[in-house]
Amino acid sequence: MALPMKAGTVLKFLDFVKDKEPPVVLQREEYPSWVGELATPQVSLATLRRIPNEEAEDHDIRRYLKLTRRLRIRDGNAQASV
Repeated sequence: MALPMKAGTVLKFLDFVKDKEPPVVLQREEYPSWVGELATPQVSLATLRRIPNEEAEDHDIRRYLKLTRRLRIRDGNAQASV
């Protein structure tokens, strides 16, 4: 498990903007609440397929559609390359 960086750490690898200083890590309280949610794993397609339509929330439906669309594209590309 990766440990979080200490506040004040300079992120030299993100120094790609010309004439600007590289970003610095802030205190955890200074970030919006949604940043903490980025590390949580997303629901898999197999799990989404088991959720009844009546119980699915909007974000579950969007993720299901995205993953099935990606799968169709991947299958189509595989068939086209044969």
